[in-house]
Amino acid sequence: VLISSTTTMKLSRRRTTTSTSSSSATSGTIVLSGGPYTFREMSDRGATSDQYQMIQADTCLERGDYQFVVYDTVGDGICCYYGHGKYALHFTNGREIRPLSSGSFLGQRQETIFQVRSDDLDTVMSERTRPQDATSNVDGDGQKDADEPESPQESESTISLSSFATASGVDLTLGLNKAYGILFNLKLNPDVSSLSIAGMDLYLDTTSHVHYEVWAKPGLWQTVDDEANPNYMKDFYPVSHGTIQGKGLCTPTSTKTCDFATIPIRDFQKVAMLAANIKRLAVYVTLDSDDLIVKDHPGDGSEEGDLFNDGEDEAMDHSLVQASNPAFRVFYGASVLTYPLQVADPATDFRYNKGFLGRIWYRDSAIV
Repeated sequence: VLISSTTTMKLSRRRTTTSTSSSSATSGTIVLSGGPYTFREMSDRGATSDQYQMIQADTCLERGDYQFVVYDTVGDGICCYYGHGKYALHFTNGREIRPLSSGSFLGQRQETIFQVRSDDLDTVMSERTRPQDATSNVDGDGQKDADEPESPQESESTISLSSFATASGVDLTLGLNKAYGILFNLKLNPDVSSLSIAGMDLYLDTTSHVHYEVWAKPGLWQTVDDEANPNYMKDFYPVSHGTIQGKGLCTPTSTKTCDFATIPIRDFQKVAMLAANIKRLAVYVTLDSDDLIVKDHPGDGSEEGDLFNDGEDEAMDHSLVQASNPAFRVFYGASVLTYPLQVADPATDFRYNKGFLGRIWYRDSAIV
């Protein structure tokens, strides 16, 4: 019987080369390996870019002892002088081998020893994810360490994700408000045919564990059937829910690094955006407490203004665009001052011209 094991790695920005391998501690046989990976510079490096890449690889393991090794050519890991690289290991039954945490280490390798137990054997995977070598298409020209494994052939079980932060630096400390949730829209750029939204990180004013939910639907969040009795929840479907731990609020005088709370990629249902029929995507992100930090658009935020004109006309007022990159645009929306959305009164519980603060993970093709 085989179980599925997943490796997730968020790369740092340093010009270094990172690779990984998983092998049987008994036989020494490599069951999954990848790399070399290097951080890929994005075309947009503006104030709101703060972009990272994520590598996710899946394989199946038999019962036994294993070791997972991260190799780094410079010898300082993937955190924390040039960004905040992290990595994680987990089984599909939910057991974590290593939670998503800092990839800081000294030396050219870091090992994680783990065991596949009998109670882990609850998932039989398809042939696509049977044990095999895997790598990714991330660009890189680094040199291998002497004991670093040879790079195998590409596999479907390994994917590379890009990310886009809607704000960074001083924009995470000024002009902020708190809410339970936020409604906002994404739109593909004209020259992009498709992509998949694969994850989100949230900016939270707490360091405690909180319940979160992410919902999505094609089109605009403002679209309702009955203006007199609007049901803003109509047609939204669940994308992710669970519990995450906040990283806290940054202030202009704070000495700590601003960070977002990460929703595990494994808990996020990928959402396709297609130029042919789903070029706009409505998103609803919420907590069950008012710890979600949102960005103020210039203005008092009390009026709907022109938010309902959200891109039908390509010559729209671009001041409504909160952030953009070469793939898509993120629009200002409405924060929600209660939970759940079904009990919200738009007249008293919506604050318009608010922006989503966080990071959106995506893949440049609509693979779901």
